[in-house]
Amino acid sequence: MIQDVIPESFTEKRPLTIIIRHAEREQFILGSNNDPLLTQRGHEDAFRFGQEMKTLTPVSVYHSFIRRCQQTAYELCRGITDQNGSCKIVGETVELGPALFVVNREGVLTSFQKHDSAFLRLWFDGKLSEDLIVPLDGAARKCLDLLINQLSGKEITTVNISHDWNIMLVLEYYFQLRHENIGYPDFLTGIAAYRDNNTLHLQYGQHRCTLELPLV
Repeated sequence: MIQDVIPESFTEKRPLTIIIRHAEREQFILGSNNDPLLTQRGHEDAFRFGQEMKTLTPVSVYHSFIRRCQQTAYELCRGITDQNGSCKIVGETVELGPALFVVNREGVLTSFQKHDSAFLRLWFDGKLSEDLIVPLDGAARKCLDLLINQLSGKEITTVNISHDWNIMLVLEYYFQLRHENIGYPDFLTGIAAYRDNNTLHLQYGQHRCTLELPLV
């Protein structure tokens, strides 16, 4: 599970930060259940993910304000402490939720209902109004800046519990990976990052990306 997010070559790198999608949630039905909670399997998987992080402690955990991300953070920390590791839930961070990119919530919902599966491609290709949603480059940069700032701090390992779209922004813009080709990030998968002097190393599954710092 955790090896799908943090490759073995990364485990000796410190500090280390990851951004992952929350654990398995209940079925999402637009307009009727806008805040689905974790399933029983989701609770169990997040706990097990935390157990597998025992060699990476101490861990600081940030999450989206959405409840399924809060639940994932809680279970992950519970799994870490179950293995005698150290974990602290720091709290909510704007960059990990929809507020990172949503300008007009009702407008985004209406547009998503209209365009359905084409919505993301229209957004990523810059064909939606900036009055509706933050452009791809700006949103991806904000998300990546969060990770870079965390790598500049004192935390040894940082975990960010977020959503598929937040992760896909970085994959599309920095990795040049289109969701039409690789699919959506699965539950409890995401991007791992560490710094080597002025080089930022990112990995998503088998895909790698290196960026020189500071970003331009």
